[in-house]
Amino acid sequence: MTFFTLVAMTLLTLSSSTLAQTAPAIAPAVQPAKGGLYVAMGDSITFGYGLSSPGRDAFPYIVGRRLDIPVLDLGIPGADVRDALAFESARVPHDATVITIFLGTNDADRIRRGTFSKAQFERTYRSLIAEAHEAAPSARIYILTPMTAFAARYGVKTFVRSLASTNVRLIDLDRDEVLHLPASFQPDFIHPNIAGQERIAADVLAGLGRLGPTAARAARPGER
Repeated sequence: MTFFTLVAMTLLTLSSSTLAQTAPAIAPAVQPAKGGLYVAMGDSITFGYGLSSPGRDAFPYIVGRRLDIPVLDLGIPGADVRDALAFESARVPHDATVITIFLGTNDADRIRRGTFSKAQFERTYRSLIAEAHEAAPSARIYILTPMTAFAARYGVKTFVRSLASTNVRLIDLDRDEVLHLPASFQPDFIHPNIAGQERIAADVLAGLGRLGPTAARAARPGER
């Protein structure tokens, strides 16, 4: 077992213990602007865990600034799809125009530990997408692949990719080689640092169609 795997297991376990304390502090509602409203559903990566200014440097806020639309970041540290379904889906405003769902990191670890089955994960992820669509029927929904080895080993990445359709579009972060480099992460090698968050934002923008793939690849840390 590698050092990074040991650290990852420890951090995932610690993150899950914070969920009950974090859930009541879900982000306040944001009034949608005429240009739209971006809602980000997810876990600690979406939340911006470990960043000194998550409300500025987490990828949803970078995307929001580039699109010039308000952001509602619903990410909860330690969340898996069950938590997102319970605590986040009810917070999606009817007027949301773009929704990203970035989950699977904690799910894969819990599947590994036997506290969550793959069948439950798949069923709940589908329900989460359905709830998001019902909450905001006009929103474009994008699903993001998790990037950890556990997510590959336990079939989470493959399942998320299988959900891609004309109504649910895939942004395959896992295929971005930059997001597998230590330079994109905090010391735990799970949570992106500012450079990693900016890279995720560039990939999301490319997926949204706001930037072409070439422009997204050309984005560098520091560009907002």
